[in-house]
Amino acid sequence: MKQLALFVLVGAMMVSHHAMAAEVANAPVATERAPARLARGGYRFEGQCTRMAVEAEDQTGECLGYAGIIASDLDHPAFVFPRSGRKVWVFNASGPGTMAVDGQAATYAIASTIDTSANQALAYPGECVHSVRVGEPLLHCILWKDGDRKAIVREVIFSGNGIWQFSRATG
Repeated sequence: MKQLALFVLVGAMMVSHHAMAAEVANAPVATERAPARLARGGYRFEGQCTRMAVEAEDQTGECLGYAGIIASDLDHPAFVFPRSGRKVWVFNASGPGTMAVDGQAATYAIASTIDTSANQALAYPGECVHSVRVGEPLLHCILWKDGDRKAIVREVIFSGNGIWQFSRATG
């Protein structure tokens, strides 16, 4: 049921931003001391992928010009990267993020990843970094085949252009 709800939310993100939830505004800063801390809701980032890869195969051309974070559960956000052909990669966090860089970045361990382009659910170790550093906003998610972090299974680096939209969770 949780996966079905996630796919519904991902589908809503893939629709043009004019059809998104009615309340859309600039992403709020949780606190001045920790701007990377997420608020409950959905985030949409405009920008571009600078890297999208399956193992050694470059698939950057498959990445669309936006990405998102679904933070309905603040301790387990989902990092969403839409791909061409109505496909998507979803990296599901295993727990709360660890703040770094004076609260401007948060790193989340990954519990599982859904790759609809390959019809796979992946359970490799990985992490997602959400950075809001001025001039360098980015999302970087990576999965490894091994604990040594040498063999990459999936990797995406998404550079934001500064346009972030936030929609509050309802209910």
